[in-house]
Amino acid sequence: MNTSHQILSTFRQLLLSLVVLCFASNALAHAGLEKSIPAANAMMETAPPELVLEFDKPIMLMKLTLTDKMNGTAVKLNFTANSKTEKAHKLPLPKLAAGHYIVNWTAMGKDGHNMSGEFAFMIGAMKGMKHDDMKSPSGTNHTGH
Repeated sequence: MNTSHQILSTFRQLLLSLVVLCFASNALAHAGLEKSIPAANAMMETAPPELVLEFDKPIMLMKLTLTDKMNGTAVKLNFTANSKTEKAHKLPLPKLAAGHYIVNWTAMGKDGHNMSGEFAFMIGAMKGMKHDDMKSPSGTNHTGH
């Protein structure tokens, strides 16, 4: 193998290593939702007094909404975004009637990347509704790459 081929091969290996390192560092930089109260897809008799979102890393909670899925209306929350980075975010819940609710959140990590996710929960017995009916797409989405 001549010198130019060795240099090109070394350059390719270095470039591939840098690409892998960039993706790995981006994946490690993101925070994920570890736990929530109510839990995702929970079925409860009564609503908890507060909504709790616990992340695996400190984040700034930028947006938080709660929607009554049955009638599509937003539930008024006393949420205000601020610049505090915390692992746990707690917010008092108003009195919630029996129903199916969707929580949507948007957060920003210390690295400036936005993440968002949603989960559903149900309060009270709802005639004709099965547990599978209440599932919503849940998880975390990352943007800002």
